[in-house]
Amino acid sequence: MDTPINRTTGRNALVVALIVGLVIGGTGVAAALSFTELNTEKISLFGAETASSDLNIKSQDTSVYSEDRMVVRLTAENTDTNNAHEANITVQVLDSSGNVASSISKDASVSSGSQQALTFDFNGQGVAQDYQRTYIIVDQTS
Repeated sequence: MDTPINRTTGRNALVVALIVGLVIGGTGVAAALSFTELNTEKISLFGAETASSDLNIKSQDTSVYSEDRMVVRLTAENTDTNNAHEANITVQVLDSSGNVASSISKDASVSSGSQQALTFDFNGQGVAQDYQRTYIIVDQTS
């Protein structure tokens, strides 16, 4: 007498092999997606007509004192000889990826035809460690 073939054992082994294969494949895909660093591309789109600002940045000086402290000094100049103007001036410290590491905003009020010195003191854990450049935004309010 012949022994009967146990078909359920073969099917169970096949199901287990498929599950193990899916788990290994899913883990590989997840690892590939999580370890692949995508480069961020920053673009600026501007398509409007605006009046030029009466406030300009005449000079900028950046001093790095340590990994945790840097100072940016600006001179805002009012080119309008008839009116005083006010603005909100923001200085952003950008890292090597172009991301904003730190940001400080200050209000400036500059008399007609004159200049105003502004100091932005950046203090914080590692604020200057990966410093690459500064980005200055002048938002003229009057």
